[in-house]
Amino acid sequence: MNFRGGGASCNPAPVRVFSNFTCLGLFMSDLGDLFSLNSSPARYRFENKSPKYSGAKARIISWIASHTLAMTQRNTSKVKRCNNNGKNSSPLTVHRLLINETVFSRFTSHFSLPQPPAFTLAEVLITLGIIGIVAAMTLPSLLNNLQNKHLETAFKKAYTMHSQALIRVKEEMGVDNLYEEFRYYDKENGLYPREEEFKNAYYNKLKIIGHCKYSKPIRNYNNTANAYVTAYTSNEGDNSKPVIMELSDGTCCRVRVSSGRINIVIDINGAGARPNKMGHDIFVFYVNEKGLLEPAKTSKVYTNEELEQLEGIAVIAQAGEPCSINSTQGGNGMGCAWFAFNNINPDTNEKGYWNNLPK
Repeated sequence: MNFRGGGASCNPAPVRVFSNFTCLGLFMSDLGDLFSLNSSPARYRFENKSPKYSGAKARIISWIASHTLAMTQRNTSKVKRCNNNGKNSSPLTVHRLLINETVFSRFTSHFSLPQPPAFTLAEVLITLGIIGIVAAMTLPSLLNNLQNKHLETAFKKAYTMHSQALIRVKEEMGVDNLYEEFRYYDKENGLYPREEEFKNAYYNKLKIIGHCKYSKPIRNYNNTANAYVTAYTSNEGDNSKPVIMELSDGTCCRVRVSSGRINIVIDINGAGARPNKMGHDIFVFYVNEKGLLEPAKTSKVYTNEELEQLEGIAVIAQAGEPCSINSTQGGNGMGCAWFAFNNINPDTNEKGYWNNLPK
């Protein structure tokens, strides 16, 4: 049987092969009836080894084997010729670029499609290297932004808690103005006589569980020096040394009346959590004239020449209550609470305090 277009010489046409197998299948069907054990004449003849059919059986089996082998060889040689010459083709031809191998058998006829190319080891390593470089460039920034966001949330929470504590102290003690009531200074004795009274009343409104202990010195705002902040874990019998209290929520605070003001220093994430820097997680607040909690704010930015004219370590360190990336004062960070509260960069006066914390 011939087909136009490809010819029998260069086209293992699936239709022609299918026709051959169809004829063979019909023949095998008749042959099956001959050998069927369900047919009593056949069973009788085979069981009795009739010479009439024993020779026919052998010839038929030999013909099937030789015909199948010859057809397989012809199809294989035709496929090879067609792979070498793609010009002679017909609509029934399976294109050699799509089919790498054609498999025919008595029972099945299928085509193996080309497999998609896999990634080489070099490609995988290059891809992983690129991912690693991108992660190394972006991950530190993401982690830093995440930490700053946590600090901002902790700041707002601490401010709310201590503001409410002040209101409760005022209501309990029945005073109109906490500022005027407790900042009185006894010049004769050189002390603030009502300081301890206020501290006890204030601490009673908070859940104190112990003292905060700092394993390393607190650093200033831009990490250029140790912060000039008195941070004692106990007063060691000397009441002039303030004690930093640890609260049940893990934060720390210190209350002290000095320089005519009621000062409240708050560590918004506790002594055991980093970074323990002024203006980052440690802030200074005051009780203002209205008896409310007010964030400390820089009053003046001193130049190095102006600082050289001042006398006293404490005065030089805390002069102007600095909050600037350019300041080297030990008290740099004391005036950062106002900027943090309003989310303003102290060096540019633009929005973005928490996103621009110096490292």
